[in-house]
Amino acid sequence: MRIASVPSGHPYVEAILPDEVRLPDPTPPGQTPGDGVWWPPVVVDADWITRHASEIDLVHLHFGFESFSTEHLSAWLGALDAAGLPLVQTVHDLENPHLQDQEPHRRALDLLVPRAAAVLTLTDTAADVVAQSWGVQAEVVPHPQVVPTAWFARADALRAQREPGRHRPRIGLHLGAIRAGTDPTPWLAALAAAGADLDGEVVVRLNDEVLSATDDHRRRVLGVVQELAADGSIELQVGPRQGDDELHTFVAGLDVAVLPYRAGTHSGWLEMCWDLGTSVLVPGVGAIADQHRDDTFRRSFSGAADVDAALAALLEARSVAGSECPWGDAVVRGEARRAQLAQVRATHARVYEQVLGRHP
Repeated sequence: MRIASVPSGHPYVEAILPDEVRLPDPTPPGQTPGDGVWWPPVVVDADWITRHASEIDLVHLHFGFESFSTEHLSAWLGALDAAGLPLVQTVHDLENPHLQDQEPHRRALDLLVPRAAAVLTLTDTAADVVAQSWGVQAEVVPHPQVVPTAWFARADALRAQREPGRHRPRIGLHLGAIRAGTDPTPWLAALAAAGADLDGEVVVRLNDEVLSATDDHRRRVLGVVQELAADGSIELQVGPRQGDDELHTFVAGLDVAVLPYRAGTHSGWLEMCWDLGTSVLVPGVGAIADQHRDDTFRRSFSGAADVDAALAALLEARSVAGSECPWGDAVVRGEARRAQLAQVRATHARVYEQVLGRHP
C-alpha cells in the first residue's frame, strides 16, 4: 500500500501512518528537504498526479491546501479520477486557523468533501457538521499523542519540583506569532483580573517577530497585550520562536494553559497540554471542547463574562490533586496514548483497505 499523504512530514501524519506506506513529501524545484520552509504541497497538482500516478495507490488529504484556488483543486480532482486514484480526506479544519476570510476554505471543502471516497474527522461535533453540510458520514478518529513519550515524565518531574503549599497558580497564554485564528483581546483583561483574584499569575508569551509586524490584526493584539503588561496585570515574555523542548518546558510549568482561539475546529495544542499534564481553558470555538471531555483537564468559556468561573473550576480541580496530574501520571497517560494510537492506526488501515477494495 502506497499512500501519498498531504502533507507527509508532519507529526500528526507521522504518528498515524507507518513510514513503509507513507510516501515522502515531494520537494519543489529549487528547494531542499529540511530547509524549514513551508511549501504548498506538490502532490496537490494535476500535472504531478498525471506523471506519478503509477507510484501511488491512494491520496490522503489532511491540510495545507489553502493556497490553491477551487479551479486548481477541481483540476486536481479530475486528474485523480483520470488516474483511478481514490481520495481520502480528514476534515481537520471546518474553519482554517490561518485565514481571516473563511469563504475560500468553505468553497474548497464544498468541492473536496463530496468527492472523497472516505472522510474522517477528529470529533463527533465535527462529524455532525460534515453530515449536515455535505450529507457525508465522516468516521471519527481521535487526535493521537503529539509530545514525545519521554516528556511525559519530564513534565511530571517539573511539576513535582514546585514547593507544596507555596505555589501560586500559573496561568499561561502562548500567542507565538499571533496567527489569524487567534485573538484574546475580548477577554484577556478579564482573565488577568480573574487570575489576580485567585492569587495566580498570568503570563503571556510572544515571538519577538511580532514586535515588527505591520498588519492590523497583530498590531492590535500586541497593543492590548503591551497595555496589560505595562500596568502589571500580566507578565509578558518576548523572545525568539521556541523549539519543542523550550515550548514543552513553558507549558509544563503552567497549571492552566489558555488557548487564544477566535476561530478554528480542532487543536493540536490542546493535545500537547494533555500529554504534558497541563489543564486547558479554551473559548467555545469549533469542536475543540469535544476532543477531551474531562472537566479536570478542559473547561470552556464563552467570553469575558464567564472566564473567571471557568478558571476557578479548573484550579479547584487541580488543587484537589496536589502536584499530580488529575487525569493520570506519566505512566497512565502513556498507556492511554499507546492504546489510542493502536486504535487510530487500525482505523486508518481499515479505511484504506475498504477504499482500495472499491477502487481496485
